[in-house]
Order: sequence, then structure tokens, then C-alpha cells
Amino acid sequence: MATSVRWRREPVNLVEAAALLAAAASLGVRLGTMLLGGAGGTGDVPGAAAAGSGLPPADRLLPWLGLAVYALARRWVPVTPGGRFHGQAAGSRPGANQGQGPARGREQPHHRGAANPYPRPRTGPAFLYTRGGAVAVIVVVILGIVVVAGGLLGWAVPQFLGRGAVVPRGPEGAAAILARGLKALGLLAVPAALPWPVAGAATLILFQAYRRDGRLRPWAAVLLAATVLCFGVAWTGIRPSMAAAGAATAYGLALGLFNARYTGRSDLGDPVPPAPAAPARDPGRHGRTTIGAGEARSLEAETPALPRPVPVVISGFYGAGNTGDEAILAALLNLLRQRGYRDITVFSTRPEATARRHGVASVYRGWRRHWLAKARALLRAGIFISGGGGLLQDTTPTFFLRGPVPYYLLIATWARLTGCWVLFLGQGVGPLRGRWTRWLTRHLADHADVITVRDAESLAVLDGVGVTRPPRRLLADFVFAAPPPEPGRAERVAKAEGLMPGARRVVVSVRSWAGEDRFYPELAAFLAEVLAHRPDVEVVMVPMEGELDRAASEKLASLVAACLPGLQAAPAGDSSFGPHPGTAPLRRLHVMGAAYEPADTEALVASAHVAVGMRLHFLLFAARAGVPVLALNYDPKVGAAMRRLGMDRYVFELDRVRAADLRVALAEVERDYDRIARELRQAAAGLAPLAAASVGYVDAAARRITGAG
Repeated sequence: MATSVRWRREPVNLVEAAALLAAAASLGVRLGTMLLGGAGGTGDVPGAAAAGSGLPPADRLLPWLGLAVYALARRWVPVTPGGRFHGQAAGSRPGANQGQGPARGREQPHHRGAANPYPRPRTGPAFLYTRGGAVAVIVVVILGIVVVAGGLLGWAVPQFLGRGAVVPRGPEGAAAILARGLKALGLLAVPAALPWPVAGAATLILFQAYRRDGRLRPWAAVLLAATVLCFGVAWTGIRPSMAAAGAATAYGLALGLFNARYTGRSDLGDPVPPAPAAPARDPGRHGRTTIGAGEARSLEAETPALPRPVPVVISGFYGAGNTGDEAILAALLNLLRQRGYRDITVFSTRPEATARRHGVASVYRGWRRHWLAKARALLRAGIFISGGGGLLQDTTPTFFLRGPVPYYLLIATWARLTGCWVLFLGQGVGPLRGRWTRWLTRHLADHADVITVRDAESLAVLDGVGVTRPPRRLLADFVFAAPPPEPGRAERVAKAEGLMPGARRVVVSVRSWAGEDRFYPELAAFLAEVLAHRPDVEVVMVPMEGELDRAASEKLASLVAACLPGLQAAPAGDSSFGPHPGTAPLRRLHVMGAAYEPADTEALVASAHVAVGMRLHFLLFAARAGVPVLALNYDPKVGAAMRRLGMDRYVFELDRVRAADLRVALAEVERDYDRIARELRQAAAGLAPLAAASVGYVDAAARRITGAG
């Protein structure tokens, strides 16, 4: 297809920011030297000498000519006859959310307004919230830090070594320290072919391109060699000349054209091909739409075989004993293995247990140790997956660099720096209430290559904090794509737990949460009435996060036991469940062990009559099997999931739930049990291909790495 070229507006990138830093340092040295009148001997630093009058004005400007050509060339990009920039998905705007054009229900960014529950907080001048303003502030801060730190070190180190003179107090001492700081600042602006900050930034970009794109790999290698050569010229002491300026200009032009091509190919596009028939639409809460099941099923059809396997690293809340997160990992690994990925490393809290349970290589996920192991894993891998669940939220306490948001974003940033494709897949985002976590999300998550989320509320949070660069797709939780529990597994678990054979089970999941002293008694009163008046029902507490949930379940079970004596003597006819003679209700109240595999837990939940609970994946386990749920909404993700399943009628807020409300809801569910179960199974089945569709981005990244796409 013939292409033309067209100007495209692009934000300042790393190389240009480094060039601005070097230019500002050069100007700062020149102004500082003029103000100090040469005090402190600033002229003996190469950058300071150039900033002074050591070179003619024309020669001082020649080194920056190549950088100006680079800035222009990388914005002069190929355009197809249809008006699209090369590498841009049909229907998307340049520089915006690509990969989801109008034919796919494009997700438009949400800004402040009544429909957006998470408006972007802005205080201070509006200029500071633009990318140019952010770059300017960062450059000024860095220059200030360099001057102050360089000046103090320039004075303190000789003093420490016993060879320096005492710096006088007052203005003279400040001037002396400032003069030494200008020496350090001059090191940022060696005015030859290539200042070292620019060389470093260009090397990083070329290294990432070499790792990420097989087709551009030879050109990245050539330009890496040229960068080393130009940087070497910068330290030879050769005075800039017309030949050097020509070489710098040619280098800037080549690097700019390469960067334009690389930027166009950095968009993975839309790996979900159009469905032959009109797809079903899922209108979200904010007027958004997602791909339909027909579109997602087409993704599961034959895809081009990968020339060779690509190593993958997966990051998430794994190894901590959370059944939902372990189920997400198992489902994701199953999808990857179906597509031929075998070299998989998982970052885990307990790497030995993760390796044994899932049959993968595993590395400790935390910052306290095993840095080299994580670095080796990221340098080996080509694709980094932040693998699903509620990772980006600040409900969990967050302190500066501690907490889920800083950890998951910083580890993803590290992966990006090492040249991995960074994919946030199956994410549940929010709530993000703190300014720090929102700022981190805006500036770090915006550098992901793609983000897929499991509910429309997560898209609203991303838009509200200002994440607009990567394609963002509304798909589904990975658990919906997991294979169903194997037959007979539920019976084996029930036998191991000593549960009553043939009983109708009401399974319950609770966790420790703020306000539990208010809603636990209401839930206990409801369960006690079920046990007292329904001898065919067994209540089973199902811990979803190890001993933490087991302790919460024990607490609830004790409250249920305390409610039973007053109910057993009540007339059976007063109950909405119908008259039944009681048979030892306490014997039908059971707290399950906490050491089961996720598949065991799902199998038991799938065999239940009704599920009542707080934990999201406990409710999803039930929904996949068509088990009606009564959901206790402790987190926005619970209500969002129930809305997608059509069960929002049976969602209860913790601060308003009453035993009578639960009793009425259970009676309503039982009256229309077959229809509700059927609709739940259909809704879950429709979300399964959407969950699997996320892995299409993994295939697209793998084809870029191998040069097949």
C-alpha cells in the first residue's frame, strides 16, 4: 500500500528531554559564569568553557543542529492513503487511545463531570498539568539539584581529604559553592557531537527497540554503534567543525526517522479481528462499549504460529494465599500454554510454593531481596504481564513506595526500561483516592503498551486520573476463561471436610473489614434462621485468603451459634422458609479448611445451592456454575462484577444490609431458581471469550519481538 508522510504532533520524548536538560545546563553555566565573573574557576570544565567565550557563536550552535533535525524527523511519519499514521489502528486518532476505532466501540477519555466519579484533581497553574510544563519543571528541578549537590560536594570532598581551604561564611561562601556547582552543571553539557545525557537517552531507546522489535533490530544495532561513535567524538576534545555538524545532523536525521518508525510500530493495534456478524454489545455504566463475544471468539480461532517461543514474566499478588489471585494465575497460565508459551517466570511472595503449584519458574517479588534474579528474568523476557486482579488500588495502605500501586507500577516501569512489552491485562483499577497514587498511575501506567480491564468502572478511574496514551479495552476477568472443575472434585472435598451428603449447601465467604461489628450480626442472624428452619440446608464457610479469612469465618460462625438458641424454639410457621422440624443446626454449620487449591474451592462452591459472600472470586466461582449469589458489596469491584452478570438486584451494601433483606432475597431466588441459574451460566459463558481475548495482545507482542508482525 502506498504511503505519504505527514506532520504529527508528539509530546517531548526522552531524547528531547535530555537535550533540553543539556541545553539548559549549558545556558545555566554561561549565565552563572557571567554573574560570578569567573569566580571559582568555572572555565576549566569543558561545558563551562564552551558556554563561555571559548568558541565562536556559530560553532557553539552546531552541536544542537542534529538534535533539532531529530526532533523534526521523528514527527514526520508515514501515512496510509486512508489518512492513518503508520501503525495506527483504523478509526483512531494520532496520539490518543489507539487500537479501538469507532467500529469497535472506541473508549473516549472521560474528564471532570457528573458521570465521572473520579474527577482529575488539579491545583495550581494549568500549565503544570501539560506535558511541556511537566518537562520544564523536571528540568529546572534537576538543574537545581545538580548545582546545589555539586557545589556542596565540591567543597566537602576536599575538606574530607584534608586538602581544601575553608569556605568563607556569608555571600562569599555561597558564591564559592555556587561556582563549584556550575562546574558540576557543565558536565551535563559537553558541546561536541553528542552531550552525554542525550547519548544515554538515545542508547536506552535504541536498546528497547532492539529488544522489542525484530524487524527494526538490525537498524537499532547500527544506530547504537553510531551513538557510541558520536559520544566518543564528544570526549576527544576536537573542536566542532562543519564536518562534525554534518555528521551530527545525519545522525539526528537517521535517529529521528528510526524513532518515528519505532513509535508507529509500538502500537500493537487491535488483535481482535472483526466478527462476521454484528457483535453483541455490553453498554457500560458510562456509555462505553466493549467487544462482543462474537469478536472475542474470532480471536480464539487459528492465529499465526510464532516462529519461536518468547519468554514471559508475570507479576501479580501471587503466593500470598489468596484463592482469587491464584485462580487468576492458573487461568492465565492455561491460556498462555494453549498458545505455546512455556518459558514463563512468575514474581511471587512465596516463589517455591508458586513454582510447585503452577509448574513455572518463580522469583521473589518484593524489593527487599533477589534484585539480580528479577533483573535477569526481565532481561531474558520479551513480554511483561501485570496479570489481573485488583492491583491498582489504594484501599490497601500505601506509604510513598510501599503499597500495591507503587509496587506494581514501578516493577512494570523497570520491565519497560529493560525492553519488555508491558501489558496490564484483566485489571480491576480503583479506588484511587490518594493524590500520590493517582499521580503515579497517571504518569507510569500511561507508559504501558496496553491495558485491558474487567469492568467499566476501571475504565472510568483510568480516564479520571489521566491515563490516555495506551489502548484500553473492556474485557473480562481471567477466571471466566478457566476450565470448569473436573467431575467428582467437589465430592472429594466434601468427604475430606466431613460435610453432610445430599444436603443443600449455602456457602458463605467473609473477610475482616471495617464495620464488621455492624454487618456480621445481621449476616449471622440470617444464617441462623436458615439453619433453624431448613434442616435440608448446610451452611459452609469458605475461606478465600488462608488463615485471615478462616479467622473471620470462625468469628461469624460463633455469632451464628449464639443466635441459634433463641430461634430453635420459635414457631416454624413464623419463618418464610416453611415449617421443618430442626435437626441439630450446629452440626450443619461448618468452617472449611484453608489449605485447598483454588480448583478445590471452586468445585465446592460450584456444587452449592446458593452463595452468600464478600470475596469477588468466590462470587465468580458460583456464577460460572449457575449458582445464584447474594453479594455483600465491600468494594466497588463486587458491584461492578454483579452488574455485568445481571445480578445487581442481589447486591447489598455493608452499611445497609439487614437480615430481613437477605431473607427476602433468598426466598425470591428460590422461587425463580432455574431462570436465574440459567441466566447466570449464559452471562458467564459470554464473558469467557472476552477474558481469553486479552491474551491476543501477548501474541501481537510476540510477533513484534520475533519479527513476524
